[in-house]
Parts: sequence; structure tokens; C-alpha cells
Amino acid sequence: MPEAFDTGPLSWVKDEIDQSLKKVLESFNEVNQTPSEFASLRFTIAHLYQVSGALDMVGLEGCKRYCHELEKLADSLAKQLIPVTQEVMESLIVAVEALSKYLQDLLNGEPDQPIRLYKPLKPIVEAQGETLDESELFFPDVDSSAPKSLPSNPIEESSIPIFVSEQRAAFQKSLLDWLRTKDPVALDGMRTAVIKVQEVQSRNAPKTLWWTASAFTDALAQEKVAENPGAKKLCSKLDRQLRNVAMGDAKVPSRLLRDLLYYVAISDRSTETISAVKNTFELDAALPSETQVVEATSSNAAEQAALAQLVADIPTLKDLWASISLSDVLVSANDLAALVSKFEHIQNTVQQGINHGGVVNLFNATHQTVATLQNDVAKLNDASFIEVAASLNLLESSCDHYHQLDAEAGQKITTQISRLNAVMHGEALTPAVDAFATTQHDASLVEAVAKQVLAALAIVEKSLDTFFRNPESISELGEASKSLQQISAAFDMLEMSVPKSIAQLSGAFVDHFRDNNNQTSKNNKDQQSVFELIAENLSMLGLYAEELPHVHAESEHALSEALLRLEQAAASLGLSVANDVLAVDLSSIDLNLTDDEAAVTSIHPAITPVLEIERVVDEVTDQAFDAELLDIFLTEAEEVLASLAQNLQALRVNATDSEAFVEVRRAYHTLKGSGRTVGLLGMGEVAWAVENLLN
Repeated sequence: MPEAFDTGPLSWVKDEIDQSLKKVLESFNEVNQTPSEFASLRFTIAHLYQVSGALDMVGLEGCKRYCHELEKLADSLAKQLIPVTQEVMESLIVAVEALSKYLQDLLNGEPDQPIRLYKPLKPIVEAQGETLDESELFFPDVDSSAPKSLPSNPIEESSIPIFVSEQRAAFQKSLLDWLRTKDPVALDGMRTAVIKVQEVQSRNAPKTLWWTASAFTDALAQEKVAENPGAKKLCSKLDRQLRNVAMGDAKVPSRLLRDLLYYVAISDRSTETISAVKNTFELDAALPSETQVVEATSSNAAEQAALAQLVADIPTLKDLWASISLSDVLVSANDLAALVSKFEHIQNTVQQGINHGGVVNLFNATHQTVATLQNDVAKLNDASFIEVAASLNLLESSCDHYHQLDAEAGQKITTQISRLNAVMHGEALTPAVDAFATTQHDASLVEAVAKQVLAALAIVEKSLDTFFRNPESISELGEASKSLQQISAAFDMLEMSVPKSIAQLSGAFVDHFRDNNNQTSKNNKDQQSVFELIAENLSMLGLYAEELPHVHAESEHALSEALLRLEQAAASLGLSVANDVLAVDLSSIDLNLTDDEAAVTSIHPAITPVLEIERVVDEVTDQAFDAELLDIFLTEAEEVLASLAQNLQALRVNATDSEAFVEVRRAYHTLKGSGRTVGLLGMGEVAWAVENLLN
């Protein structure tokens, strides 16, 4: 048996690979839905490079070869060398999902057989106008050598080129005869020439190559090998190698040896040489069995269809639950009936098509919980709102990362099911952080809360934007205050003190504006810097929420600095935060928010103070926090600057072009936010000054 794949190194880089592949999938899906966004693929290539590098580092040559083809196609699409079509993008999406599943299979104990990736890779290569042979994904262990007992015919080293030249002539004659007639006698001539070349080799590497080549000539007698176009091409490669040796080049190409081994591997054990080569290189274990291939193909097709159906229906389930959590009892009853009906509609598909027991159990438990709440609306409370929301998000996350579900994911599902059972029985729930027995909250819960924060921020920014433009619009502050309370409660639930404090203080400022409206109107000039400070803090809060659950250290630092500035401003106005600021109805927190435009755009705040703001910067240093982040920023900045130049030119032609003006302001806003995020504070301040002028 071949040595089992060492999962240790892969497990060390698996999280990094998963994160990169997730971003790649998001990009491919976005371009699939909006083909005009093909330019964004150039950023996706960077993530594929990261995956390729990690695969190379852990010795997964076949996967690296696979990933390289994804890089090539993405690059061609980004450069418009190949048109973006739905067929191509769907092939890319399937290919990334297949790679992700393959890597998880390796961690689960499956052997490294990259040839299993041939089917999803084939359309990727063909989209580039090329062909792919299965042998290109065949990566057996080639460290073994030919037996020392093989017959030998030692001759002078200097005589080898002439001898090989003679054997090449014999090989060519026999090859031409075989290609025309498929005569076994011609194969004997090819085999004899190759064996004679093998016998004069004194070093292991070339001897092993030509010994394997003799087994390949035996395999050509079998129809399934002889009719393979790749096998015929390989005969030409052997001829070229004979020419190289005849010219004095003794180098042994590893790719040639792998190709020879592939055709020996797929052949029957019809000769002793074939059997010996198969045993030496353990080729039977290097190929997936026919049973494995058939089972994988049939089960994958049915399971993928069921998964696709569930993934398509989850947003509807989440929308219905969002409506329930925000409605009165009567409306909730109607929506609960619709939600239960939706669960029942897809129940058979999930139970019959999905093989992962944890996912099926979570679906069933969520369904049962909703049905219980329909029969007993008195149980519709804060706990049930949050737990069903968390379950739907965990279900969605499990489907999105279906092929990466490991023991830890299974434990999370089990824990969440237990919490749903507690909701159904009206039992008290332990804090989520204790229930999940980790130092951090469950990622699906954090992601759900982050979406809520982004949606609430969008409401705050819209309300404050209206108020900042027209301080008489005092009614707008009510929505802002309520949403800031929700944001504060959300961060409190996650035990994130800094963002919670920013939300609390921002709420205190809003209350101050509302209670001192006349003074605010009269001293508008004095309030301008406060307006801008709040806008900046909410902007950074949005960036922070977008990164959840994996927040960069520099974002934590930047948010802490922002809180200090906000606290200083609050102290100057004598503001304090009430102790009960977090005593809000958690049922109003919609953890089921879909990724709508409001949530996405909220990380780029719309708060735009009208008048010029004077600001003093004590110290500005342009030192990026992280080289990788800086590289990503510079790549993004290239595109932003190109857009900026284009729209500035449009304004030179027509100064009333409002769309171009908005794009110019947006470009500076992006440079400001991204610059500050990576540590380029000086550049961020310059961009802020221009943005402020445009405001």
C-alpha cells in the first residue's frame, strides 16, 4: 500500500485556502449574475495565487496544476481574451467547489488522487481552446526505481548516443507500421528498441524511464490504451526523448515518466513487465476505483441538485422569519403558516437528497421549532427569534461550505439543535458563548449579527444625513436612536466592548441633538466637526462589521483610536452614556437579513456634512500595517484611480455631469477608508480633505 497522505501540513493551511476559495466563489457568482463586472476577476486571481502557493507548499502537485488552469481562465476572462458566458462561469464555480470538496476529502482520510478532478477541470481547459488528458492529473509517487536485477548491456558512455540513434531508427520504423496497421509485430519492434536502450543505461533514473516505456509498449497491445489519443501522442514524446538521448541529453523528464505510468496504470496486467511496474510504483492505488467513480458521480449529481434547491430556498425562509420577528401577533401567525408550508414543501428534497446527517437534522429541528411556535405563539420571544435566525444562518453556512463540514461544524450543528429543543420546550438557554464551548461565538451567529449591524447602520446614516443637511428634521433622529440601540445590543451580545461603546456614544450624540435642537441650529458651525466625527465613526463601524467574524488586528486598533476621539468629543459636551442604554427589545434585531443593497452599501456611509470642516491632525504617518493588505489596497487603488481619471475628464467636458461628480466623490471616499484601514493615514487624510470639499 502507498504511504497515506500526511494531512498535517494541509490542516495548517486549510483555513487560509478555504477563505481564499470562498472569496473566489463569491467573485465568480457575482460575475455570473452580472457579466459586466468581469474586471473584478483580476482581483480574484490574487486569491487563486494564494491557494496555488499553499497547495505547492504542502506538496499537492495535482491540485496546484488544477488551480493553475483556473488562474489562466480567470485571467483571460478579465482581459476579455475569452468572452464571459454563463456556461464558462458555471464551469468555474463547479471547479472551485470540486477543489474545495477534494481538499476536505483528503483531510477526512481519502487518498490523494487528483485524477478525480479531471471531470470538473476538462471544461475549464476546453474553454481556453485547449485539450486535457487524464494523464495530466496523474501524480503517482515516482521515487521508486527499476529492479536492479534487470538485464543490462553496459557499453562505453561515449558510445551511447550512437547506439540510441540506431535504436531510434528502429523504433520510428516500427511506430509508423503500428500506427498504420496496428500489427502486433510492429509493437514487438518498438518494445525491442526501448528495451535495448534500457539495457545500456547505468544510472537508475534513465533505466527506470525506459523500463516503464517497455511496459507502455506492452500496454499498447490493449485496445483501450491503443485507441486513446493521448497514448499516440506519448509515442511521439518517446521518439523525441530518444532523439534527445542520441544528442547527448541524459536528462529524464518527470512529466514523461508520469505519462508513461498513467497508461500502464489504466492497462490490464497482461504481461509480467506491466505487473512489475504497477507493483513497483503501486499504481493500482494511484487511481480511483471504478466503483468510487460511479458512486461519486451519481451521488454527487443528486446531492448537488438537492443542495442547490435548499440554497435557493433558504433566503425565502430567512425573509419570512425576518417578517415574523418584526410583526405583531396576527401578522406573525399568517407568516408562520407560510413558513411552515415552505419547510414542508422542500422537506422531501432535503431528506432524500442530502447525505450529511447533521444538515438534515438541523433542517428538521428548525422546521419542528417553527411548527411549535405556530401552535404556541406565546413562545415567540427574544430567545426564539434569535435561535431560529441563528439556525437558518447556520443552515445556510453549512450549505455554502458543505464539502468542508468537519467534526467541529458537526458539533456546532448538534449544539444549535439542542438550543432549538430548549426553545420548543420553553426551557432557559445558556449564553451562546458557553453553549458553543469556544472562546469565540459561533461564526454563523456572528455573521447574522454583522448583517443586522450593517442594515441598522444604513438606517442611521440615512437619518443623520437628512438631519445634518436640515437640522429642523428632528423627527429623523428617532429612527437613528432606535437603530443605534439595536447596534449596541448586538455588539453587547457578542461581548465586543469597543464597537458597542461607539454605538452607545453615537446614540448619546443623537439624543443630544434631539434635546438641544434649537442650540444645534443656532450653532451649526460649532457642530460641524461633531457631525463629521460621528460620520467617521459610523463608517469605521461599518468596515469593522463587514470583516466579522474574522477582524484584522489593524481594524481593532483603528476602531479603538476612533472611540478615543469620540469619547473626547463627548466629554467636551458633557455627554454620558446611560446605564440602561442596552435595555432594548432583542426581538427587533433581525438576524435573518438577506444580503441586500442596503447592507452592502452601508459600509460606505452616505453621511455628507454640508459645510466645510476644519480639522487638525496631530501626527500623520504612512506606514502600512501589513504588506499583504497593502498589496491588495494598491491593486484596488489602481482601479479607483482609473475610474477617477475617467470621471474627472467627463467633468472637464461637462461640469454639470452629476453622475460623474458622484463617482469622483465615491473614489476619494474609497481611498480614504481603504487608506486608513491599511495604515496609510496621510493618504487617507488627503482623500478625506478632497471628499469633504466635494461634500
